[in-house]
Amino acid sequence: MNHDVFISYSSKDKAVADAVCHVIEQHDMQCWIAPRDVNPGARYAAEIVNGIKHCRVMVLVYSKESNQSEHVANEVDRAFNEGKTIIPFLVDDTPMNDEFDYYLARKHWLVAYPHYAEQLENLAKAIANVLGVEFKELSFKTEIQPNIDCQNNDNLDTTTVDQIQPVEAEIHFEVDADCDLLLFKKKIATLRANEDNAIHLKPGTYKLEFVSCKYPDINKSITYNLAQGVFTDLIVIKILCCILEHPEERLKLEWLKIIKLKCYKQNSKWGFVDEEGNVVIPCKWKKVRSFEEELAGVQNDEDRWGFINKAGIEIIPCIWRNVWDFKEGLAHVVNENWQEGFIDKNGGAIIPCIWDKAGEFHDGLSLVKLDGKHSYIDKTGTVVISSKWDYCCRFYDGLALVKKGDKWGYIDKTGTEIIPCKWENADRFAEGLARVMINGKWGYIDKNGHEVIPLKFKYAEIFKDGFAWVGDNDDNTLFRIDKMGKRKE
Repeated sequence: MNHDVFISYSSKDKAVADAVCHVIEQHDMQCWIAPRDVNPGARYAAEIVNGIKHCRVMVLVYSKESNQSEHVANEVDRAFNEGKTIIPFLVDDTPMNDEFDYYLARKHWLVAYPHYAEQLENLAKAIANVLGVEFKELSFKTEIQPNIDCQNNDNLDTTTVDQIQPVEAEIHFEVDADCDLLLFKKKIATLRANEDNAIHLKPGTYKLEFVSCKYPDINKSITYNLAQGVFTDLIVIKILCCILEHPEERLKLEWLKIIKLKCYKQNSKWGFVDEEGNVVIPCKWKKVRSFEEELAGVQNDEDRWGFINKAGIEIIPCIWRNVWDFKEGLAHVVNENWQEGFIDKNGGAIIPCIWDKAGEFHDGLSLVKLDGKHSYIDKTGTVVISSKWDYCCRFYDGLALVKKGDKWGYIDKTGTEIIPCKWENADRFAEGLARVMINGKWGYIDKNGHEVIPLKFKYAEIFKDGFAWVGDNDDNTLFRIDKMGKRKE
């Protein structure tokens, strides 16, 4: 392989990643980017590993989407362990989760929001400096077409001109119950609940049909228009049949299609339009966030944030220095003194802003920081675990990863160190197993700390859908194993 830069990104940020690649290569530095550089017929995961191994620099397109992507986390982990230089290119202001914070806290971040296109030349210059090559200013201006349908819209610049035209767009579906997706009555995909489901379509008008996997007689059809020049799009379908078992309860079921509002910019202000392009909320905000739990964060001309509903009514006044999306009825906010806390949908300070740093809730607990010390609080703001460890991570699957000295272990929700800190490296639990390392070899333990898959792999990923990708030799050949450690082709 002959490349200098590996570009890591969430599929929902493909428009930004393509722009990054375009500008870097204009400066005669070669990039590796998926899916462009994946060899036909090759194993995707193995191609990713080889791409990282042979690069000198990784550019991480960091956003809300990449912050939640396990695939991006695996790529950053691989680059970190390979000793590669990682340059985070921040296209929005989403706080880094504990995993990224561990890898990137001491890295120099290139802040690229609100208009990422304006920072592409600076990114190329930073890469050239790392590679030790001469950086020459271009004699022409690079013009990038942004993705105006991207969920994280703070980084968009609609004043630039279209130069990159995809043949197909990547359409993402979010469903809360497993569904079959039919196109012209033919099944083209099964959409899984709480996962990022993506398909590729050319511009045009389509009739899409969603059929419940659990109750096939429940279905919903929509007409979807994909505009020319759109890089990515998002369709959210909510179905209320995922937990109901009794026939008499099923009579109450109905499909709900969440109103899909897209961010829209006009005269340097943001608003929202519907799927047909009709203005629903006028463009009067300096910045906006996507709608979550029926509310969207908005920033006024005084740089203060609040929340509006889908009628455009300011439900929570714009008094906050920063806000994040609502999750489980609470939103993370920052006050005038740059202290962090949480509010409810009425704007009430459910958890007062007294923390230097706070993270979103996982398993009912939030990891907070005050005066350099970590603690865990519940949804009433009560400290339930006072940290005595050097580093703490969020709870997943009932356990949290902690570090004491240079060793990792796990605690439960009482703060008991249920798995001693003895591992050189470790990861969060997923599907009941966690990958751990000793003497440079990875394996898997259960929640009792028992080694269920021997520590013999040079590379290992977390389990997903019952399988994990691993590698046990130097040629970066990867294969899947099940939870018994048996190899699966």
